[in-house]
Amino acid sequence: MISNVDELIGEANKKQSTEDRVKFIMNYFLENVKYNYANLFCAYLAGNLKGWNVGNLECIKNNIKKSNDSEYALYYSYVGESRMIKDIEKIRNQNDGGFDSFITEIEKYIKSELESHLNNKEIVDENAKLIMNHVHKFLDSEPFELGDKMYNFDILYVLHDLIQKRSEIFPPEFSDGLITNGVCEDYTNFLLPLLEKIGVEAHAIEGSSELNHAWVIIKDGTEFKSIDLTRAVFIRDGFKGIPKDQTSQDWLYHDVDKGFEMQPTRSITKIDGHELPIKINGNNYTPEFFEKVIHIISKEQKVSTPKQMVETFEHENEFKEQSEDDELTR
Repeated sequence: MISNVDELIGEANKKQSTEDRVKFIMNYFLENVKYNYANLFCAYLAGNLKGWNVGNLECIKNNIKKSNDSEYALYYSYVGESRMIKDIEKIRNQNDGGFDSFITEIEKYIKSELESHLNNKEIVDENAKLIMNHVHKFLDSEPFELGDKMYNFDILYVLHDLIQKRSEIFPPEFSDGLITNGVCEDYTNFLLPLLEKIGVEAHAIEGSSELNHAWVIIKDGTEFKSIDLTRAVFIRDGFKGIPKDQTSQDWLYHDVDKGFEMQPTRSITKIDGHELPIKINGNNYTPEFFEKVIHIISKEQKVSTPKQMVETFEHENEFKEQSEDDELTR
């Protein structure tokens, strides 16, 4: 039984091959780490919002009252389209004024949204409770004075907070140096130094799948392998929309091009924090090209923008050809 991070590293280092060491680490976390679906809910909540009018508080009639609530409520206005926010606004506007019934409808809605992605009632209930705890934090608060009026918080104030501060409200969790709960970027940030301690060259990858995503690519001898703990955990948890022939093990250690095949919408936009001038995806990925990109990023520490990277790569005909090919496929 592994009880801390040093024990995990020690057990992994007993394995002879890079593949075995990596798979040992990945399988440990697959068995023990949770995914923070409350945080993910907030990412979906943001929808296509272009931004919030931060600081631009507005006032509405407070129709969702407890007995001692104020006549007025404060909320943040926003720009952009978010189906989920519109749905929650509709629940508020159609409510007959009963606070308890409003809270019941909001919780029911949150669970329904989580259930639309997950086939796991226990996980849905656990994460809905976390979100509702934050909803109650504001909506159960006492009326407060602002200017010459008394106010309560509106549900749109709460939604603003959930979107703007989702990583603060639902942070990663750790125990004895081991991550126990998080989202993709938390997994990636934790795994990078851990993999280095078992002698594996690892690179932080940022890109997109259906949403913005983060994962890790390692080098095993002369080959690059992709490891996506998030995707493996999703399959374990019954996340919907993933092809039924895919298993968690498929995502713990695989050829990079296999990842593009398993999820065609996947693309790479950053490597080790460096933004790429073109996306790397299933149309233009080759191991040789990826090796060149890694080499330039490792060698040229000053490369930090797409323009600088293009200039750095100008002498590489292959990169220019890849760029032209990528433009043609967009």
